[in-house]
Amino acid sequence: MKRAALVVTLVAALAPACKKTPETTSAPSPTRLAHPLLWSAEKAGTTTYFLGTMHAGIDAETRLPDVVWRRLDGARTFAMEADLDDPEAASLLRPTASSLREALGYLDEDRAFLKAGSVFDDDFIDTYMDLKMQEIIRFEHTPHPVEFEMYYSA
Repeated sequence: MKRAALVVTLVAALAPACKKTPETTSAPSPTRLAHPLLWSAEKAGTTTYFLGTMHAGIDAETRLPDVVWRRLDGARTFAMEADLDDPEAASLLRPTASSLREALGYLDEDRAFLKAGSVFDDDFIDTYMDLKMQEIIRFEHTPHPVEFEMYYSA
């Protein structure tokens, strides 16, 4: 309930700063939403669209008007929230590493995103990975306080 109140509050707070999209659709069909919560905000020649939703089990694929789908199709970036209890939605996410060692493996396999735009080079990434590997080895070879108490104390 807090999340729904937050969404409504954010929409109410952003509404005065945003303008309702002037684009209209043809006469709404009985199954389409007549007035979706779609706003646009412009700054420095860039237009950002905000689509407010109410989490009431509305089938977006059939109920959202064409104007919304056109804006989504033309978007360079799209962000949304998802119900991660839904196995289908959760399966679309990249798995999170369960350890630093595993995270370094992912980093080594997919370092292209760090090298894009010459932000980092292979030498920097390799040096970082070596430093983190030293931390991993030190951590893995140091007994946990409970382990020390159980096996090494007199």
